[in-house]
Amino acid sequence: PCPIQSQVPIWITCQADATFIGAAKIGANVLTSLLYATIDDLAQQISLYRRTLAQHGHDPKSYKVSLMMHTYI
Repeated sequence: PCPIQSQVPIWITCQADATFIGAAKIGANVLTSLLYATIDDLAQQISLYRRTLAQHGHDPKSYKVSLMMHTYI
């Protein structure tokens, strides 16, 4: 069958500042979690990611950050 999308989006799993920066430089979306970070840490990393996207010519509004939520029942 013919592809539905002309391009397949790239996703990178990020936990450290360096991976958020690397993902932004290449224009990849981000998948992250709160396993090893506080909400404040994550907010700073997302801000860093969005700033780096813009610095490398990518529109921050065109990229997604997905947050995995882990719960105990």
